[in-house]
Amino acid sequence: MVTKMIRTPILSIVIITILSLFSSCVDKEEPAQITINDGCIEYFTRRMDFSSEGGSKTIMFSTNKDWTIHVSESGMNVDWCTITPSSGKAGDIEVSINVTGNTSYGERGVTLTLTAGEATEKLIVSQKQNSAILISSTLYEVPMEGGEIECSVKSNVNFNMEIPEQYSSWIHRSASSRALKSTDLKFVIDQNVDYEKRNGEILFTDGNITEVVKIYQAGGGILVLSKNEFDIPSDGELISIDLSSNFEYNYELPEVDWIKLNNGTRGMSSHTLYFEILPNDTYDNRNVEIRFFDPAGTVSEIVSIKQSQKDAIIISNKEFTVDAKKNFISVDINTNFDYDVIISSPYSSWIQVADNPLSRALDPYKLDLRILENTTYDSRFGKVVIKGKNSEISDTVYIEQSQNDAIFIGSSKNVNVSDEGGSVDINVSSNVDIELVYLQDWTHDIIKSRGLVTSSHTFVVEENETPYERTGTVVIKKLNSQLPSDTMYVHQEKGFLNLNVNNGNLQSLLESYDKYEIEKLRLKGTLNNIDWMCLKDLQNLEYLNIQEIPGDIPASFFKNNQSIREVWMPQNSEIIKSSTFEGSSIQRVYFSPILKNIEYRAFYECDQIQNIDLPETVEKIGICAFNGCYNSVFSKLPNCLQIVEESGLWSAKFNGTCIIIPDNMSNIGAYALAHCFDNTESILFNDKMPIFSAHSFEGADFKNVYIKSPTPPTVEAIYFGNRYLFVPIGSKSLYEAAPVWKDFMIIEEIDYDNFVISRSDQ
Repeated sequence: MVTKMIRTPILSIVIITILSLFSSCVDKEEPAQITINDGCIEYFTRRMDFSSEGGSKTIMFSTNKDWTIHVSESGMNVDWCTITPSSGKAGDIEVSINVTGNTSYGERGVTLTLTAGEATEKLIVSQKQNSAILISSTLYEVPMEGGEIECSVKSNVNFNMEIPEQYSSWIHRSASSRALKSTDLKFVIDQNVDYEKRNGEILFTDGNITEVVKIYQAGGGILVLSKNEFDIPSDGELISIDLSSNFEYNYELPEVDWIKLNNGTRGMSSHTLYFEILPNDTYDNRNVEIRFFDPAGTVSEIVSIKQSQKDAIIISNKEFTVDAKKNFISVDINTNFDYDVIISSPYSSWIQVADNPLSRALDPYKLDLRILENTTYDSRFGKVVIKGKNSEISDTVYIEQSQNDAIFIGSSKNVNVSDEGGSVDINVSSNVDIELVYLQDWTHDIIKSRGLVTSSHTFVVEENETPYERTGTVVIKKLNSQLPSDTMYVHQEKGFLNLNVNNGNLQSLLESYDKYEIEKLRLKGTLNNIDWMCLKDLQNLEYLNIQEIPGDIPASFFKNNQSIREVWMPQNSEIIKSSTFEGSSIQRVYFSPILKNIEYRAFYECDQIQNIDLPETVEKIGICAFNGCYNSVFSKLPNCLQIVEESGLWSAKFNGTCIIIPDNMSNIGAYALAHCFDNTESILFNDKMPIFSAHSFEGADFKNVYIKSPTPPTVEAIYFGNRYLFVPIGSKSLYEAAPVWKDFMIIEEIDYDNFVISRSDQ
């Protein structure tokens, strides 16, 4: 019993202590806290952005309370944005925010509210629209004078730019737009000649989205005066002021008693005001300013009126213009005091006083001046100063004298023109209007007259259709006058002898001419073997045009011919036969547009032939066809070329930095392209690699070799540099293991689907 009584009080004390501690803990419960992870703070302080494709992003935070995330979009559907998980217990939390693709044309967003107890944090989720047209600025302010504006447009859709018709008269595009990238567009804004401001628009649209660029242009007043300064003599004068404006103007006249307005008509457009300047009876000059302005006070013009004092020098006519001959002029002077006539150097060399002036009191006085003849080819200007003897008062007479008329041909007075004719430029130094006179009917001119400058005049010389040289005369003379003049002589070389041949009659057609003087010949019709033999007998023939002759040139026809220079081939010829031009002095051949085959030694050792433009139709170049054409220059290989036989192009030159092997090329013989590529850096083989020998490209030193074939072609050896080899993507390892190809210093892969070497690079 005693024991039980002892335990009961102890148990009560323990229970009371525990309850007291529990009550203390409840009273001191920690406040709710949300701590955002450092890497996620920007999402809450700014926003979380998603592209139109959608995606997933993560936020991390810590809290000491149970938490939830609520999605709000002003009552709209928000199934495109989901949160996983959206609620949980206290602790370190990681939440995934998932956004589906945005197929709409508008940007969308939601607000996420994170709540833990009483603590809240908000996060805005924004997603771009599916397509958009973004403009750097949609508002431009342009001054009245106009100018140029530039706006940058970014778009992920193709769009059109439109200037509405009501604005197109003063807004103009100066650069075209492009889609799918940033585009800088420039627009020219014309001057606004209206007083009021105006607004305009430029539209960018893809049919669904329309962006509008607003243009605000200031207006303003335009005020033009016919004259801003008036010098009035002391005895007064009535002056007129012509005004032109785009507004109702006002004017401000100081309160003086010596200027009176004679009329006050005002209005839009042009108007004239008359002011009466009363005589100045004082001995001081006087000035006044009249200000014209718009109602807003933003535009103004000043008219300055200066009136001489009673003592003054008044010259009624201060400006004189005389011709180049010797002249006399009289100057009317009003003054009441003695004066000096001052003619300084260099004017004194050609302006002289004809008599000595005397002092007069306000009476008209004539000062006679002698103007000597102007023998130069330039006009000249001089001045004579009239100055008071004991005064600083002065006035000036200005004299302009015309130049001495002259015409000179600055270029050569003897010009040589080809038989084909053409245009001739004459540089003419002249200080008068001129005309060109022709003494023959085979020259023509369009006249452009100029004065006081060296000008270029062009006239046309017609084709010489005779086998003889001819000379023409062109006279350059003053317009509507015979003098002065100068002469040019035009020397035109022999033209083509034009003959129509009919199977065997060439010999009879040539009987009227000395066959040793025939240098140029153009034939039409048909030739037989007799005609070809006759043609070969023309030993001094240099130019032969047989484009309209059917058939082919016989084999070896021009072989070792040392007179022939240029040949126009028959237009229907598909072949140049063997040795046709071998060893000749041929310099240029105008090939048939359907040429296919160039046979054995066709141009062998033709070391004078230069630019060679083979038609794209050529399929075969035979053995040694161009061997030894050391001065020839080819622009490229024809697209249809299939075969170049042994030594076919030995030592011929290609003028580009890249040579492209045609798609149809199947065989390149030994030495076929040897020593051809002194200045060529690159070579491109297409998918189909032609057969060639180790010496086909001997002497070449290509920096870059491009091969489109994904499988390394089999070759015995190559001698063209072995520096850089570019192969299709995925083929590098194959080429690094393949014989011959593995010897290149560097092998790189390249995306040939997006790689182009233009033939223009050649």
